[in-house]
Amino acid sequence: MIFNFNRNKNRLAIQTVFLAKENILFLKEWLLYHQHLGVVKFYLYDNSGVQFGDDNEPIVSNIKIFKAGKISKYGVDYDSLINLTEKDVQKLLSEIINSFDGDVELIKWQPKDSTGRIVYGHRKSMLHFKKNYGRYNDWVAFIDMDEYIFSPNNLNLMEYLRDCDNNKIRCIKIFQKIFECRYSYLEKNVIEINRCIENIDTTNNYKKGSWGEKNIIKIKYLKDLRNIHDMKLKRGKLVEMNPGELRFNHYNLK
Repeated sequence: MIFNFNRNKNRLAIQTVFLAKENILFLKEWLLYHQHLGVVKFYLYDNSGVQFGDDNEPIVSNIKIFKAGKISKYGVDYDSLINLTEKDVQKLLSEIINSFDGDVELIKWQPKDSTGRIVYGHRKSMLHFKKNYGRYNDWVAFIDMDEYIFSPNNLNLMEYLRDCDNNKIRCIKIFQKIFECRYSYLEKNVIEINRCIENIDTTNNYKKGSWGEKNIIKIKYLKDLRNIHDMKLKRGKLVEMNPGELRFNHYNLK
């Protein structure tokens, strides 16, 4: 079958919401790693002004764990581990983004709740992306910065996207393997961390269904989404990947 692709669009992009200080030590590696896989455009929604936690999680857990600009939702006190002022963080952020020659788009992201507090607004960020940047992109991966798309059997992601187009597959659902936290080994690259939870099945681990999956979706076929894990297609097929073929490594375990 002849493959037709609109070369005016970015073939593969990533959209993510992040806090600059929490991720600054790992940002360049994360960008370079995914660029090597074939990602040509990154849309980074900088939520550094957040005053309240992740809107996908119960409010109680946010109050107990999350502390804006200091402690992540996983309980990592990154503020005490990073010896950088806010000015230093912003300077380094600009330097990293500029080094990618236009391949990284930085969007200031400060949605507010009914009380005026700046919130994470993950779902809103994806809807904002679709409305404002969707037409410039073909396939889009919606992942976080502590997540690295990975193929244990060296699947060529770009060739696989071509096969998906030819077979009318419009969404690729990938599951996770959980590794130790990025902050556990600051002297290493994240992808060098090899301690993980073995024999955990995140495809159906909970009786309600899969656990924490992410999506790579052909953006023009995105109909609606409930959150980053649950996306609806206008038409076309969805494929759930075997983690032994394609997954994401999640570096968040304390």
